[in-house]
Amino acid sequence: MFRRVKYLLFWPPFIPRLNELFAISGKDVVGILSHYTAALFH
Repeated sequence: MFRRVKYLLFWPPFIPRLNELFAISGKDVVGILSHYTAALFH
């Protein structure tokens, strides 16, 4: 998992659209995880 994160962090910036997609999906994943953890530990 950490290797994948490093790979995404060092992704070449010649595809800004792909970078945007990765950033948006990352934010969505974090939001979903936080939502589910909050629901579990409510």
